[in-house]
Amino acid sequence: MKTHLLLIVAILTISCTQKTEKTYYSHEVSEKLSKELTRQFSQKDYPLPPPPISHSGIYMKVKGDSICKTDILNLHYVYNALNSNTEKETLEDFIYNAINQKTLFESGLYFYPNKCFTLTDSITEYYNSHPFDSFLNRYCKKQPDGTYHFKDNMEKEIPTISYYLYLNDYGMSQDCVSDYHIIHKSVF
Repeated sequence: MKTHLLLIVAILTISCTQKTEKTYYSHEVSEKLSKELTRQFSQKDYPLPPPPISHSGIYMKVKGDSICKTDILNLHYVYNALNSNTEKETLEDFIYNAINQKTLFESGLYFYPNKCFTLTDSITEYYNSHPFDSFLNRYCKKQPDGTYHFKDNMEKEIPTISYYLYLNDYGMSQDCVSDYHIIHKSVF
C-alpha cells in the first residue's frame, strides 16, 4: 500500500512539473498561410494583390522579453532571410513555429522597432489568473454586430491586450473613419 501511494505521488509530481508548450494555431492554419504566400510570390511577371490574410497582425517573441507585431508578408521575408544559406526549414513549419510562439527571434533585425513592446505586468497577471471571457470583457466592449472595441483610455495597454487577443484567435483592424480598433474572432 505504501509503495502504491509513493508511486501515485511520484507520478503526480512529475506530471504537474512537466512544462507543456501551448499550441495556439493548428497545422491547417500554417498550411493555409504557406499556400497563400507561395501563390503570392510565384507570380513573377504579374504579381497578385496581397491576400486579405496578409494584413492580419502576427505577434512574434523576440529575444530580450519583447514582443513584435508584424504581418504574414514580413514573416515571409524573415523566412527567406533566415533560410537563405542554411538547410531550409519548410515555410509551413517556419510559420507554424512562429505563430505559435515557439521561435525566439533576434531583436530588431526583421521587425519595425515601433511595433515592438514589452508586456504590461498587470495585464499579464490578469490574463494568467482569469478565464479569457473575463479578460475580454475587462478590456473590450462588445458591439451590436458581434465585434469588440477597446474600452476608453486604453492606448498604452493596447499592445499587450492585442497580444493576448491574438493568442486566443482574435484579430484586429482599424477603422479609418472612426479610428476605432475593430476586434473580431479569428485572426486567420
